[in-house]
Amino acid sequence: TNLDASDLASGTVPTARLGSGTASSSTFLRGDSTFAAVTSTTINSNADNRVITGSDTANTLNGESNFTFDGVNINQSMSSDNRGLKQVASGNNYIINTLNANRSSAYDLIAMIESRWNSTHVADISFHAGSDTTNKDDGYITLRTSASAGGISERVRIDSSGRVLIGTTNNTPASSNQAGIVFGDNTGGVATKGIASFCANGAAPLLLTRRESDGNVLGIADDTTTLGFLKVNSNDFEIKSTNNMRFQTGGNTERLRIDSNGQVLIGTSTSSAYGNRQLAVGDTTNSGSFIEIRCSSSGTGHLLFADSAAADSNNYTGYIGYNHSSDAMTFHTDGGNERLRITSGGRFGFNGNSPSRTLHVQTNTSDGNIGLFAGENTLAGNNSTMFFMSTVQDSSSTYKFMQFNRDQDNSSQGVAAVFDITTNGNVRNLNNSYGSISDISLKENIIDASSQWNDIKNVKVRKFNFKDTPSETLIGVVAQEIETVSPGLVNDMPDMDLTKEGLEGTYTKSVKYSVLYMKAIKCLQEAQARIETLETKVAALEGS
Repeated sequence: TNLDASDLASGTVPTARLGSGTASSSTFLRGDSTFAAVTSTTINSNADNRVITGSDTANTLNGESNFTFDGVNINQSMSSDNRGLKQVASGNNYIINTLNANRSSAYDLIAMIESRWNSTHVADISFHAGSDTTNKDDGYITLRTSASAGGISERVRIDSSGRVLIGTTNNTPASSNQAGIVFGDNTGGVATKGIASFCANGAAPLLLTRRESDGNVLGIADDTTTLGFLKVNSNDFEIKSTNNMRFQTGGNTERLRIDSNGQVLIGTSTSSAYGNRQLAVGDTTNSGSFIEIRCSSSGTGHLLFADSAAADSNNYTGYIGYNHSSDAMTFHTDGGNERLRITSGGRFGFNGNSPSRTLHVQTNTSDGNIGLFAGENTLAGNNSTMFFMSTVQDSSSTYKFMQFNRDQDNSSQGVAAVFDITTNGNVRNLNNSYGSISDISLKENIIDASSQWNDIKNVKVRKFNFKDTPSETLIGVVAQEIETVSPGLVNDMPDMDLTKEGLEGTYTKSVKYSVLYMKAIKCLQEAQARIETLETKVAALEGS
């Protein structure tokens, strides 16, 4: 009997009436009214949000650990190169990826392809809605990059009309002269012109010819007067101007001018008041002007001074050269003889091409018996140090401020240092001989010195160290102490500012040790006289 399911108010239906086969706890009733065994399916590497894919084993699936979907975002992680989304169209078919968003406002972001460097947003390509919010059928694309974290900025835009904008977002040329590519911006009402490219159909070079071999090819004139010509003259191409000739770039900005007197002006429009100035570079409004001479990395650039056009030494009586192989600058006179060289390391060599010191001066054999250096202070009010030397070495070192050698060419006694001054203030010479000019012809008012007994007796000889060299113990006197005994032995020297010109406004005392030594000799003579007197008295007492 056929029964509707609604007729079964209670009770059970024998399984034999439900379908064929054996019903049990391990079988289920299939759609074809037969009982079949339940088969389990295994999911390998299963975890939350992992996308399940098939395998090559029956009843087995895989949970992809590198591909997850959390209900909002699809995430794919990769541990090697050349991984990502691959779409392959079989046959003669194309692929399309659609990014669709129904934005409500003009210029809203529709979609973005974003690039991150270690989770930092560094670049992106963005797709934006246009201005037509009614039809929603226009749009533009932007490309942004970041010079630093958090500083991402738009670099390139393709607007809805197909123009490519680089370095600007809204620069619009005149409607009658639309540019396909626009560089730069015009903010604040000041046009910052970049590069605009225009192309006309059938574009071709302009060729001007004339039947005669010589003569004008093109004349340039205003309403009434011809101002210049392009000419052919004996196979030479001439440009002729009846007044000044100007060269402009970047719109109406003058870059070069040849004035009517033949002066060449670069970077200025003002001729020199001196008619013999054939070339002027730069303007007084510039903070700097430059002339660049280029050559190969092994070549030498030259600036020459000549008094002849002949192919001889007069053509380069003097010149300045820069050798790019050695990176040395040289100065030459008298037909090209090198007089000064500045090496790549900053060494200066006079009359020699291999300076071994920062400043290396050699004699010129053609100059006769003259010195190497003369320092002359011709300003009476100049009380600055005449010759100043300093070092970064401290006084504990044995480096030298200055050294004088004999027999430098090693042709006689052999090269050796005969005098030097070290960084701790020591003065040394080879033979321990120091002197002073003492010729009687230079002196007057010569009398015996008065007694120095009391002065020397009151001198306090101290052991001490200077504050900046606590480990070095010295023996000597203190200026303020000896000043109370013999004021003439002490000098007050004004302190010089070591970082700039001028005095510091303070003084440091110094002691004339050489004079003190002479006072000691006088005192020694007095002591010797007293000793001899005592010896005489003692001898007399012993004889009695």
